[in-house]
Amino acid sequence: MKTLGIGLFSPTLSKKAAILSVIALLSFTAFMLTSFSWGGSALNGKVESGRFYLQEGIRLQEGSRAQYAFSCALSAIWPPALLLATFFWMKPNLHLFLSAKADTKKLFRILIIFGVLITGLISISSLLCLLKAIF
Repeated sequence: MKTLGIGLFSPTLSKKAAILSVIALLSFTAFMLTSFSWGGSALNGKVESGRFYLQEGIRLQEGSRAQYAFSCALSAIWPPALLLATFFWMKPNLHLFLSAKADTKKLFRILIIFGVLITGLISISSLLCLLKAIF
C-alpha cells in the first residue's frame, strides 16, 4: 500500500516532479532576488525610446536591456515549472482524487483550471516582455 508523502523526499514523488520543483523554486528565488536588488521587475516595467525600465509599485528604475531580458526570462520559467511539478506530484496520488466526493472533485477542477489560466497569463506576458527586450 502506497503512502501519501508530502515534500521533495516523498516516496510517491517522481523524479520529474522533484526536478521541476527544484527548477521552479530556484527560478522563483532568483526572480525575487533580482527584482529586489534591481528595484523592480520587467513584468511591471516598460520600454520607452530604447530605454528599459523595471518597476516595483509606482517606482520606475532604469535598467539595461540584459537586466530586462533576464527578468522576463526568469518570470517565464517558474510558473510552468511549478504547474508541471504539481501535476507530476498529483499523478501518483490520482486515486485519491478519483475516489473523492463530487464537491471535492469540483473544487479540484476549479483549482486546476485557475492554475492553468494564471500560469498561461504569466507565461504569455513574460514571453511578450522578452520579445520587447529582444526587438
